[in-house]
Amino acid sequence: SGAGSGGGGGSGGAGAGQPRDSLSPAAISAALGAAKAFFDAHIDPQADGKSCADVIAAADTSTFAAFKTAAGTVSGSFPEPTFDLFGVQGKVQALRLLRHRLIAAFPALGQSGSPPLPEGLLTQCARWSGGAPFQRLEFLGDAVLQCCVSVEVALRHTLDHEGALTTARSVLVSNRALAACLARRFDSLDALLPFFDELDDAQLSHLPELASWAVENKGPILLSCRSGCDCARCCVVKKMGDVYEAIVGMALVYFRGDVGRCWSAFRDDF
Repeated sequence: SGAGSGGGGGSGGAGAGQPRDSLSPAAISAALGAAKAFFDAHIDPQADGKSCADVIAAADTSTFAAFKTAAGTVSGSFPEPTFDLFGVQGKVQALRLLRHRLIAAFPALGQSGSPPLPEGLLTQCARWSGGAPFQRLEFLGDAVLQCCVSVEVALRHTLDHEGALTTARSVLVSNRALAACLARRFDSLDALLPFFDELDDAQLSHLPELASWAVENKGPILLSCRSGCDCARCCVVKKMGDVYEAIVGMALVYFRGDVGRCWSAFRDDF
């Protein structure tokens, strides 16, 4: 972004060794270009009888190497996850409790040898908010889920038409599905409540029922309303989905842009 990247590139920006708060546009451009060249050259949607995995296995190694190098550059451009990205400090006791609950719900975030989840990220995914910090994490999480779920669906259903794959992906990354994933992960209303201190009374009254249904049933939460409905129940479902996406975004930054490690923390939900 223009405002975020301007200070880190020129001599008038942050000094050497200072943490960056945005990715290098050049690194992103290189990675996207290499990815496009790789897929244009090797992924043929009309390749009868070949799965994505078969095509990738037979791909030109030099093209794939260029893609991996560019992707590594993007990973190296991610900011260190040890400082407060958004300039917000939380209460120590509350952060410890949140860290404990997140690791209990998503064990991959607390693997042996990993550094502790940084306070700046914890405070931003700690509760639903319309503010920019939460929305930025939600934006990243949505992008990761769209990409990774697309790949998973394509690899699991190698003979399905593009339209069927698109429909499956849409269901899996819908707010109804992500809200159910969030409730199942935390498996406790007490663990969920801290994420939603901005809910009004009408919305809050639906949270126990929605969480209970998700834990006891499979699949996305059922809604009888039409798309775009802004009733209290639908608003809660959307905010639950938003929180799940923000946690995914937090994990992406925590793992320094390593999409594979990030996805490993959430893959079982899909």
